[in-house]
Amino acid sequence: MEQDVFMEYMVKKDATITDQIKKCGILLGALLIIAVCVIFLGSQYLNMLAAALGVCAGWVAIILLKLLRVEYEYIITDGELDIDKIQGKSKRTRLVTLEISSFTSFEKLNPQNPVDAGGRIKILAAKNLKSEETYLAMLNHKELGDCILYFTPNEQMVEYIERARKTKRVYVPSMGK
Repeated sequence: MEQDVFMEYMVKKDATITDQIKKCGILLGALLIIAVCVIFLGSQYLNMLAAALGVCAGWVAIILLKLLRVEYEYIITDGELDIDKIQGKSKRTRLVTLEISSFTSFEKLNPQNPVDAGGRIKILAAKNLKSEETYLAMLNHKELGDCILYFTPNEQMVEYIERARKTKRVYVPSMGK
């Protein structure tokens, strides 16, 4: 009989070109608002409003830039894989919960030869889609249907997933008094 299993691993998502463009847009927008506010600081009637608006623009920019820092946490518990998305080290969202035994395919992603998703729902939870460490799993989720998962597990998780895929879990109720 297999023992209870609990593993967790966290991976930081690499910034993409799109992420860099978003960061630049946020910074430019905040700087533009702050520059306009500095101009109105000399006004007799709008100086307090301009100061408050400038401070708020800077504060909102900092929060948005923090939210662009994304990490994924993979948690394996007794044959289930939970994937959480963590933004800015403060906002946690559960992306999906998967039964490892439902994986129809589990392999290392070949960046030079990408797999066609073929109408499947893509679940992106990988460090980088061009990384040699990225794996893909095809599965049939009970609610989402056919899915393809891109993620970056560590070696211990890879070994467990390969073992768990081969053995189907069967629930046997315990015999009470």
